Amino acid sequence: MLPNASDVCTSKTVNSNTLDLSGQYTGRFSSLIRTATGVSIPTNVPVNVTLVQSQNAIRGTYEVMQFNSLRGTVSATLVGTQLLNFTLTQLAPCVGAFTDVSVATTATRRMKSTYTGSDCTGTHSNGVSDLLPGTLAVKDVAGTWTEGFESDGRPVNVWRMEQTGVDVRGRRRSRRHARPMSPPAILGTACSR
Repeated sequence: MLPNASDVCTSKTVNSNTLDLSGQYTGRFSSLIRTATGVSIPTNVPVNVTLVQSQNAIRGTYEVMQFNSLRGTVSATLVGTQLLNFTLTQLAPCVGAFTDVSVATTATRRMKSTYTGSDCTGTHSNGVSDLLPGTLAVKDVAGTWTEGFESDGRPVNVWRMEQTGVDVRGRRRSRRHARPMSPPAILGTACSR
């Protein structure tokens, strides 16, 4: 062995992130919304998320795949399997901000998190998100929807929707009357009334 041979062959450990979270994700956001009038509304909505990773910086967009089309931006810093400084900035239909603590699973790229924040509907607490690689094919508008709130906390309108593929049928009930949707169809993200 030559003198100082071990110095030539020393190895260095490079600190890099082997987890790449770039891509499409689908999952659910759920939380408890407390409105300005004190009414508590549980939510559980499907969401599509698109992420782009540059070294440890994560950026992207999200869209709730239901009737009201909530959407916004995502930013975070990946450290190991944790997404730190995770922020959702809601841009439409009203402005909001949410922060969370998120952990990604290396083998499956699954991301689970808890979050809090607020938007025009109220303060969100006990928020949970669960995202897996993939995307939803169409918006899911099936279910019961509320539109606006009276001073007593009761909704102005309640929509009860059924969906098969892109065909949507439903009824709107207000304090004054109920009427069916006509024609019962959905075009892109706009629903006829």
